[in-house]
Amino acid sequence: MQTPESINGKKANDLIAWLETSRTLIKVAVPRSRYERLTLITHLDKKGGAPVFSIDPPEGVAEAISEAENEDPPLLQFEFSGEDRLLHRFESDVAEFTATHIWLQYPEEIQRYQLRDNFRIKAPSSAELSLTIDDNEIRMAVDNISMGGIFCLCANAFKALFSEEMACYRLGLIVNLVDGSYDVRIDRAVVRRIEKSARPKEFGIAFQFASISGDSRERLKEVIYELQRRLLKKRNLD
Repeated sequence: MQTPESINGKKANDLIAWLETSRTLIKVAVPRSRYERLTLITHLDKKGGAPVFSIDPPEGVAEAISEAENEDPPLLQFEFSGEDRLLHRFESDVAEFTATHIWLQYPEEIQRYQLRDNFRIKAPSSAELSLTIDDNEIRMAVDNISMGGIFCLCANAFKALFSEEMACYRLGLIVNLVDGSYDVRIDRAVVRRIEKSARPKEFGIAFQFASISGDSRERLKEVIYELQRRLLKKRNLD
């Protein structure tokens, strides 16, 4: 299990203020329950001399708190991606609960997790990886992506061009979404696995990124962050 970095004091308070001003979506969860929803921090204030923040109560949160036999006062868990695109988590006690707002105490600390290279996320059907081998322009569908590599489905006609531990150069990853397109350039990748696919005319191929520029790595991080955000939003709408 990865050890997170602890953020506390003024830096933690500044993060809460940033969440309010930036209108960043945050996930709220009720401990000891399956309840998860998206919400926003709507206001910052002080109650009894202590700083508090409010969220717009998501549908069903009161019932979830009651059914989960939560702590007294109730405790809520939060998760968000910061400006650095890294995962942040914290817990807060509920200070006041009304029909229109939940007021919570500022957290004592916020935990920040580095994005693991082996964390994989499902790619949309529009995602495509392209490269050229011996004058053959190859385009393959992307199945899943991580910071450290990518798994694709490729036409059997190109299978003879690949072998395990083979180095490939100047690969291009394109992910087209409804409101934008992401273009990530990989300088060098190594074939780590070739396997059969459930689709009869394709084979599966796994690449490990061996060389990628700083700008491209940041772009890749943006892609994974955006796919995570969309996946979470879809789950909460289902």
